[in-house]
Amino acid sequence: TTLPRRPQGIYPNQIIKRQFRNMIRRVAFDDDLVSLRDFHVGNHLDETSNCPGEREHQISDLVTDFPQLYSVDIFHQGSFWLATEHDEIVGCIGLVPDKDQPKITWLNTFSVAKEMRGKNIGSKLLQEALGAVTTDKVRLITLGGHSECKNVMGAARHMYGKNGFVLYRKETVKYGDSTTIDVLYYEKIM
Repeated sequence: TTLPRRPQGIYPNQIIKRQFRNMIRRVAFDDDLVSLRDFHVGNHLDETSNCPGEREHQISDLVTDFPQLYSVDIFHQGSFWLATEHDEIVGCIGLVPDKDQPKITWLNTFSVAKEMRGKNIGSKLLQEALGAVTTDKVRLITLGGHSECKNVMGAARHMYGKNGFVLYRKETVKYGDSTTIDVLYYEKIM
C-alpha cells in the first residue's frame, strides 16, 4: 500500500488531524483532490450562480479561478485542510504561495457546506490555515455585489473582516451584455 503524498509545507511533527465536535479537521492529500474539487466547485457554483448568466460564466472560468484543484503540481505547492463528518467533506480551505512574490500566501479553496454554516467550521478552518502561514501577508479574492441580484458571499466577507483582513482592491468585471460582478481583494498582514 502506498501512503498518500503529503502536501508541501506540512511536516510530520505538525498535527494533521483534530477532532471538533463530531467533525474531523485534517490535512488533504492527493487522494482527496477529486473529492475536494467536486465539493468546493459545487459549493462555489451554488453560492455564486444565482443570477442570469452567472453559472455559464463561472463554469467557463473554473480552471483559471481554481488551478490548485485542476493541477496536481499546483496542489502540491500548497497546503489544504478538510473538515469531514462521517467521511464526507463539509468544509475545506487552502494556502498556496504566490508564484512571483515569496512573502505572500494566497488563501483559497475556502468553502463550507450550506447546511453546515453557522457551526464554527469556517472559523476553525480559517484559524488552522492562518496558523500555518509563514509569510508576511495573506491575500484572498472573493466576490461582492452583482448587478442583477443579491450580494454574494456576505458572511464570508464579514468573517474575513473579523479576522483582520482588509479590502485593498476592488474590480468590477463585466460579462455578457450588461452583467457585472465585483471582485474583491483582501489582505492580512501577519
